[in-house]
Formats: sequence, C-alpha cells, structure tokens
Amino acid sequence: KIGGNLVPIRKWPWQVFLRIIIPTFNSTTMERGMVENGCGGTVISDQWILTAAHCIQPVSRILVYSGIVHRNRSEAEKSEKKIIYFVETAFSHPHYENETNDIALLKLEEPLSFDETVSPICLPHKDQSIPSDGQAVIVGYGTSNIREDSGNATLEDGKLRDTIVPLIKYNTCKTRIETALKYTGVDATMHICAGSMGHGAALGDSGGPMLMKAEDGRWFQIGITSFGGVSKWQTLQDESPGIYTNVRQHCDWIKQTTSGEASCEEEIVK
Repeated sequence: KIGGNLVPIRKWPWQVFLRIIIPTFNSTTMERGMVENGCGGTVISDQWILTAAHCIQPVSRILVYSGIVHRNRSEAEKSEKKIIYFVETAFSHPHYENETNDIALLKLEEPLSFDETVSPICLPHKDQSIPSDGQAVIVGYGTSNIREDSGNATLEDGKLRDTIVPLIKYNTCKTRIETALKYTGVDATMHICAGSMGHGAALGDSGGPMLMKAEDGRWFQIGITSFGGVSKWQTLQDESPGIYTNVRQHCDWIKQTTSGEASCEEEIVK
C-alpha cells in the first residue's frame, strides 16, 4: 500500500495472500496458457477466507498462502511449515456487479492450523456503528510507493505492510470519486470510503482488510479493499479515495454461505 510500513505477520495473523491462476486461450493460435494475479484475503475461520469478488473472476485456480511476510512463491515453498492451501470452492456474492457487493468467500480443501502467525479476524455486528470521520488500518502485500515524476511507475516488492487511513464522509467521497474516476455508483450503505494523498490501498491490495480496534483490544474487519485510489486505475489520484466493501452489510450472507462456521459478532462492540 501507498505510505505503508513493513510489519511482521504476527501483527496481522489473519492476513493471507491469494495466488490466482487464470486459464487463457488464444483463438488465433489455438494455444492455451495462463496468467497469474495476486490479491489479499483474511482468515475468518479455520477453513474460510474472506476476499473481494473481483479477485476471483473469471473461473480460476486459487492458492492461499498463510502466515507469510513476503508473497515470493519460491520462499514460501521452502518453508518447513505448511503455508500453501488449495481452495475447494469459491463463492462470489450472488449480486456482485459493477463494484457493488464486491465480496467473496473461499472454502479451503483442508483446515488451517492456528498459531501466532495464523489466526482468524473478528467480524463486526451487522448494526455496529463506524465513525464517518474516524481512522482505520489497511493491510496488504501490494505496491508500497509511486514515483510521482513518472506517473504510474510503481515499486511492488510484495512485502507485508500496513498504513493508517482516514475515513471519508459519503458526500465528500461521492464527489471525489465522480470527479476523478467518473464512477457514480458509490453507495453510502454498501461502501466505506477512506484514504489520503500518500496513504491508501494500492495495486495488489485488493481483497485485503480494512481494520478497526475495539475498546476491548480486539481487531475487527470492517471493510474489504475493492477499488479506487490506485488499486484498480494504476495511478495515484489526489482526489480519488479508496472504496471498501462494507462487511457489516454481508453478515447474513457470510453466515449462510459458511453454514455458520464463520459469522459476525452477536453483540455490538464498543
């Protein structure tokens, strides 16, 4: 992320990296191949990962890397500890369309083993209040810097970083997004808006978490990195905040899809 700080995985043990393998077909040469994308995700139970729907479109093979501070594949494969898990089934939200309901669940073929580097994140109560002028933390393995002199040139080292971002009120967010990106679908209920010049989600951070800390010391995932900022349009826009899927609005879908194996808090937390 832009303006991010390097962190150990023990700080955010629910963070995972998704290696997404998409099959391709060239109708001219009749050759088949594949391309790879990367996204973030979060552990919400021992067999379920939360991410963004746009990360797993179209049909693809997905590998989940847990407990790592660097998404380098060769380094991960050398680890004595099991950190690579295959996805059994991917569930995109049934009403995902045009950056709305950008949320997905991944069921792993086998359960994760929890320890100090791998553990689940809490999900907020569906009626949990979020201050419109507060701050949140975003985490990911994406771009860490942008060279302003070259427009969209980026530094993407794949190391785990976090950064604090200010939340932005709906009307301000809507105006900035419409001006910068010509996008008119920002929704006050379904989206959370955040970020500032020099701090925000970036390329490779999609699907990762937006976090807030409760008074009792627990961290909760309130959002999923969706679009805006530099996560989709490749350049850092001074007036383009990041847009995050509002997790609270999908508590019922999460519980239903996971058959209750993962769910939001039953009570509102201060």
